[in-house]
Amino acid sequence: MEEFNLELEETFKKISEISSENSNKNYVRLPIQRNQELLKTFFENIIKDDGFICGGFGRISVSKSKDLIPSGDIDIYTKGKDQFEAISKRLELAGYYEFRKSETARTMHYSFKGALPVQLIMPLNEGKVLLSSENVEDILDNFDFSIARIAITKESLEKNEAIVDKDFEKDDAKKHLNIKNIHCPVAQVYRLSKYIEKGFWANIVQVVKILDDWSNRSDEYRIKIRETIMKEDPSQEEIQELEKLLHID
Repeated sequence: MEEFNLELEETFKKISEISSENSNKNYVRLPIQRNQELLKTFFENIIKDDGFICGGFGRISVSKSKDLIPSGDIDIYTKGKDQFEAISKRLELAGYYEFRKSETARTMHYSFKGALPVQLIMPLNEGKVLLSSENVEDILDNFDFSIARIAITKESLEKNEAIVDKDFEKDDAKKHLNIKNIHCPVAQVYRLSKYIEKGFWANIVQVVKILDDWSNRSDEYRIKIRETIMKEDPSQEEIQELEKLLHID
């Protein structure tokens, strides 16, 4: 029995190692180039070990580009509902107030000028959308562009590192929009145009990815999207339904 348990333990160890290797194939670590003091302040006083900074602010903190495209806010993702509430309270104690609230985020502005707004992302876990997890890579898997798939954790900051998509460095250097995940093709078109306005670009392959995704959607899904976006004055219920369709697979 003891021999069997040892073999079982060794098997689980190998499975864990394989899983870790597969995970590392998608993400690598890069040194943080700037904003170290601000990041340190956020993690020590607000985020602690309850969440992560992901997305645009992480990108500008790691990017080696001399022509940086700025981020308009700081996106904070949490490990769960309790951690979301804890960070919310610490933001308020630090002088932030709620400017806007939606199904997906609580937007917080600082009481004094000069600080970027904070987007505290709701711990949403619905359909294939996972915006809260103990494992930050699970959250990054939900992000669309490789240049947005970047996270800074308490542990990675201590090593002056960020966790980034394996294609981040080359795509960021070229300001290229490389789509890795699509929740909704309609929302993706909006996201693509939004980033292009900022100064990024996308090749024809990325456009085909969106077209393929739309073609593979069910007739019911496409009909609902079309009917709602074509209305001149959709009801609040219809708008909420559209928002769900745009974010849930």
